[in-house]
Amino acid sequence: MRENCTTSKVNGKVIQRSQYTQNIQDNAKRIAQSGELYKRRQALVEHPYGTIKRQWGFDHILTKRGIQAASADLGLMVLAYNLKRLFKLKVSLEVAMKHSFLSVLKLLEGLEV
Repeated sequence: MRENCTTSKVNGKVIQRSQYTQNIQDNAKRIAQSGELYKRRQALVEHPYGTIKRQWGFDHILTKRGIQAASADLGLMVLAYNLKRLFKLKVSLEVAMKHSFLSVLKLLEGLEV
């Protein structure tokens, strides 16, 4: 093992490890284990984020007052994206609200154990 070490007296060898390195490695493992699911998620979810970032110009969060404010900013962006999609698809607001409400109920039922 010693032969792999640097012999430089000036610079040496610096190894940096982020506090998030373990999380990054764990995520990479999960992606490798469920490749098809990850590819499907990319196809469904990444497109709206790309549209919001590139076409609408929201490449960063405007609020710098913490995670809750940033979540609110992102929530408004996503709400605007979804409303724009509904209008383009000519879906009535009543149908959209009913579908959303039923989806939330389904989600809540799944949480009750």
